[in-house]
Amino acid sequence: MRDKAALTERICPPLGLAYLAASLRDADHTVQLIDGAGEDPMRMYPSPHPQIVCHGLTLEEIVSRIDTDASIIGISSMFSCEWPMVKILIGKIREKFNDAVIVLGGEHGTALPEFSLREAPELNCIVLGEGEVTAVNLVQAIEKGKSLSDIGGIAFLDGGRFMQTGLSERMVEVDKFPRPDWDQIPLNNYFENDLSFGVYLGRTMPIMASRGCPYQCTFCSSPFMWTTRWVARDPEEVLAEMETYIEKYQIENFDFFDLTAIVRKDWIIDFCTLLIKKNWDITWQLPSGTRSEALDEEALPLLYKSGCRSIIYAPESGSLKMLKKIKKKIKPEKLIESISTCVNSKISTSANLILGLPEETKRDILKTYGMVVDLAWAGTHDIRISHFSPYPGSELFSELQNKNQIPSLDDRYFYSLLSAEEQKENGPYTHHYSKPFRNRAILAGYLLFFGLSYLRRPWRFVRMINNLMAHRSETLIEDALNNLQILKYIRNKKASNPALSN
Repeated sequence: MRDKAALTERICPPLGLAYLAASLRDADHTVQLIDGAGEDPMRMYPSPHPQIVCHGLTLEEIVSRIDTDASIIGISSMFSCEWPMVKILIGKIREKFNDAVIVLGGEHGTALPEFSLREAPELNCIVLGEGEVTAVNLVQAIEKGKSLSDIGGIAFLDGGRFMQTGLSERMVEVDKFPRPDWDQIPLNNYFENDLSFGVYLGRTMPIMASRGCPYQCTFCSSPFMWTTRWVARDPEEVLAEMETYIEKYQIENFDFFDLTAIVRKDWIIDFCTLLIKKNWDITWQLPSGTRSEALDEEALPLLYKSGCRSIIYAPESGSLKMLKKIKKKIKPEKLIESISTCVNSKISTSANLILGLPEETKRDILKTYGMVVDLAWAGTHDIRISHFSPYPGSELFSELQNKNQIPSLDDRYFYSLLSAEEQKENGPYTHHYSKPFRNRAILAGYLLFFGLSYLRRPWRFVRMINNLMAHRSETLIEDALNNLQILKYIRNKKASNPALSN
């Protein structure tokens, strides 16, 4: 799905599904994989929500492509904003495959298992947490006719009674996972349309160097989905996978999809040192955000020399009180120091901030503005200031739900997790200021940042205009503006040719 008002949402190859397919095939199971978005990523059609359009295959087309002999059908729903459409898809699959076992995986089902099972009664069960090992165990148990209650890491309804057999056991020896199986993913559709999760820097592949995150940010669903175990792959194995993609797909850029890619400084130094020795003509980036503690004057020059061109930092707030509230264990002065070093190392940087957090005051927003000024002065290239949305599976979601401050979990709520227009109408989840004040505060934050940034470094504005004219992106804001141009063209083409909507 894509929000008309927030057109920078990324369409990228489904790394999780590729890992899942590889694990099932490694266990000698026959796998059919349908990438609904990737089959036709630039095609768009209306969703039930007036502010959101979908891209790729229609739900009917997805169902029509499922092998008629399929006995177990899995659906991935990593983000709760997808749930209204996933729920419809589940119903359509059940209409055609009356006897198939339908399984849901991903963060949404892990966060709201009982809710999802009752909302979509056509579901047989949900895989909870990291799915590869549990999915293999589940398929083997179903083939042998075993009871679902004998399988760890799932949830299901037994005669209307909700049953849960615990979270899937985390895989510690991550190098033993088979590499992602991309054979059934239409990768060329992503390559030919310049699609990636981060700044587009050339033919791009997603990759993971680690799993999990050791931190416990209260606005994030990661601790519930992955636990707080962080496990890194052997740098040599990561490089071997990268080399395979360079040779097989002529890859020029890698997006690291890690929840928190850089936790240990020694790991990133080893990785960069080995990558530099390879002397490949490639770039790589950290579009999902990372910590600043390991990124210092020793590590950052190595990152640039090895090809790293874009890093997203995640300070979230400039208020120490709010940082403590959301369990964000950073020191703002150290983060600014790291960003300054990053900029001096010629790496494009972006920072994520959130307004509207529970218990946030106007004074806290002023302190966040102080962070905005520091970010601009340090040379940060972009910022993203988001409305706080209580995401299912996060600690703050549970806290607000217990206080009856979460609206009804209907389709509008789930769509609001994606739609910028809906987010403007929700919250804030604090009684210290109003919704209009928060919306104005976000706009003021952007004006403050970019006004100061271009005033201090006016050549950046000129460079941005030149990049846009050349349809080239070096920063997230340039990528977003280029995406706007692309999608405007697509809409005009769609309007002139109604067949594209069918």
